[in-house]
Amino acid sequence: MVAFSQIFWLGAPHPVTYQSIILLMFSMNMGLAANSFGLDEPAEINRYLLFPLSGREILLGKNLGFAFIVAVQLSIMLPLASKLLAAKLVSVLALTALAYLGSLQFAGRKFERDWQKISYRLS
Repeated sequence: MVAFSQIFWLGAPHPVTYQSIILLMFSMNMGLAANSFGLDEPAEINRYLLFPLSGREILLGKNLGFAFIVAVQLSIMLPLASKLLAAKLVSVLALTALAYLGSLQFAGRKFERDWQKISYRLS
């Protein structure tokens, strides 16, 4: 990300360049998001179930960790972005938050229903 931010110091890049860099950063991190339980062992799945948490809360905790990593990486580039950044960020974040909350409800229920299958596939 530091290398990408150097592009902005050299001059004002084309807006598509900035969008491409953000898309590339998200695609490099998709392994973390798409493989949410991939690094867990079956015993760790059972440990999640010991807590008085719903599937929604378990997935929310994992997703907040991913969001923190992406936010740190974006914090390097955001101060260097183009005009109307605040309006664009608020609109994109609002739409993304609505979609995320809907998918979190679905994924949380699915995790609660299929935790044994997930644990079996990890072993």
